[in-house]
Amino acid sequence: MDKRKPTILGVDVSSRGITDLALKKVAKHIGIKNLDGIVMKEEFMVLPYPKKKVIVNLGDNGIGTHWVLIYRKPGVGSDYIYYFDSYGLGMPDAFRSRFDDDYVIESMSTIQSYDSLLCGLYCIYFIKEMDKGRKMREILLDFGNRKEELQSNDSLLIKYFDEYNVSLNPE
Repeated sequence: MDKRKPTILGVDVSSRGITDLALKKVAKHIGIKNLDGIVMKEEFMVLPYPKKKVIVNLGDNGIGTHWVLIYRKPGVGSDYIYYFDSYGLGMPDAFRSRFDDDYVIESMSTIQSYDSLLCGLYCIYFIKEMDKGRKMREILLDFGNRKEELQSNDSLLIKYFDEYNVSLNPE
């Protein structure tokens, strides 16, 4: 039996799931540009207006629970704010208040099982694909959203990162 701890690019992710450090390493490794931060929601709420992309953990008091993404694209008159949550939940009201004059588009499609710890990698996937010019709806269709498909979505995600030589050492 393999006794290795689960890691991503050498960062231990066994005790708390995917950390900000692991996500930063993955983002850098696959060439994501203009990432404004990978932060807790308290930090996000005091950040200057996000320039492009921010991955936010929805946990409280430094205890991580779930990663989501805010991805901004400039528009004419107002910007487009894409809110991606792999559980398909809407943007928290506190976040929405930061984007009063912008057009918010939410994913609203569940693509991750609640027992999966890969939410941060789904955010990185979404950034990489949006950076290629793909639309949110198109990206969401890469994954199944029926309950029986959610577990296999993690396998699709792991295969995607394997193509970038991101070492995902599962339990």
